[in-house]
Amino acid sequence: MFNMTMLTMIMMSMFSIQGASATGANGTNYTVGALFIFGDSTVDCGNNNYLLTIARANFPPFGMDFDTHLPTGRFCNGRLTEDFICEKLGLPLIPAYLSPESANYLTGANFASAGAGVLNDTGNDLGEHIALQQQIQMFMERRAVLEQMMGVEAAHDLIANSVMYISIGGNEYIHNYITNGSESSLTPEAFTDLVLASLSDRIMELYNGGARKMTIASLGPMGCAPFALHRYNSTDSQCIEFLNDLVKDFNTALHISIVRLNEILPDATILYMNIYDIVYNLTQNPQAYGFQVADTACCGVGTYRGAFPCMNTTMMCDTPETHVWWDLYHPSHLANRVIADTIYKKLTSWSAPSTLFSSVQTDCKL
Repeated sequence: MFNMTMLTMIMMSMFSIQGASATGANGTNYTVGALFIFGDSTVDCGNNNYLLTIARANFPPFGMDFDTHLPTGRFCNGRLTEDFICEKLGLPLIPAYLSPESANYLTGANFASAGAGVLNDTGNDLGEHIALQQQIQMFMERRAVLEQMMGVEAAHDLIANSVMYISIGGNEYIHNYITNGSESSLTPEAFTDLVLASLSDRIMELYNGGARKMTIASLGPMGCAPFALHRYNSTDSQCIEFLNDLVKDFNTALHISIVRLNEILPDATILYMNIYDIVYNLTQNPQAYGFQVADTACCGVGTYRGAFPCMNTTMMCDTPETHVWWDLYHPSHLANRVIADTIYKKLTSWSAPSTLFSSVQTDCKL
């Protein structure tokens, strides 16, 4: 078990940027570097606005409950989970790398791209996207700029004390394994091995680029999302178990990979974030979290509003605040807040390598 001092240290190491600090239970002040975000539409805050793709969210009703009440490119009616985490820590929101706002190089950047996957060809059916390998190349470009701005030693120190937050992998199933028929040529186990081998390579690239603190999100229960309920003709709003089984097997293998990477990468601290349980609990007991509808999206068409993405205001519900799901794939603004709150409060229940907390305590300059 670890004490509240360590809990504060880990939390600040996960979601902090240059100049952020916290005071631990022993009165020690901790500071960390920037926050760099990699992934897909679960964390894309607007990069796809600048790409030729149908995977965009820069039009109403997206953003209607955001701070500005305007669409930002987030696949939500408001904020994403990382936005709420930043707010809880008193931090500014991290900008999209391709946006003009990303000029402040010391706060971090968001490289995530809707439709992207771990594998480079995932999401090709949607148009342009920034695959994880390319996102890391962009990060290396940012590192070179930091070296010019701050000097090599200072830039490397900043990166070593920054957090790399990765949320990706769902499109491997939605826009690859299931949609494109990969299941006919690979077993689920072989496909998982293929994806995780590539993900491990990407993590190694980040490590070789100076990253030492990484947080990897598990996949959520996609079998409970409106697209799955519609596609597989769910009766009585029951989750599609074979999809959830695929995800759970992937998450187990992901966790094992993270344990191994922690063992072989000196000074690395890699956290596994169990998003699956948080979202699954939301879908199974929505009333406990203040929601009324856990099976049907607020914006979309068809059964469970899961047949087609949200395209305009005529497709949306009257009460988005009562819905767990905003559209056929993504949680709503208020659901994201619950997810963020749960992550913040229940960090101690997250699964992580047994050696992780001692390495955070001794190695991270928080």
